[in-house]
Amino acid sequence: MACTWITSEEVREALGRPTETGETAWGGYVLEVATQAANDFAFDQRAAEGITDDAVVCPSARVRLGTVMYAVRVFQQSASAGDVAVGFDGTSPLPSMGAIRANLGLRRFRVNGTAISTYE
Repeated sequence: MACTWITSEEVREALGRPTETGETAWGGYVLEVATQAANDFAFDQRAAEGITDDAVVCPSARVRLGTVMYAVRVFQQSASAGDVAVGFDGTSPLPSMGAIRANLGLRRFRVNGTAISTYE
């Protein structure tokens, strides 16, 4: 069963585009794929940490925020050239992976297989 914690409408709102007006078919497609990729990423990463979640009901507002932040990051990277992210207002930075992982309740990145610390 696919994880459905967030919707493309939530991601569109976070991107500052509350309606589909003027959205290209490609932009709409990328938004849908970025949303599902974020759902999958969040669910899979939490499962890898030993956290058991329902694939339909998001466990908390914090986890929902982290999932939306990851979807925004994926969407913005898809519209970018190289390492520079493009926001709709021309200035939006990418959400950091540290902030995303913290909101998802995950440990910090590992160094040589050992977790640096937790966000608890």
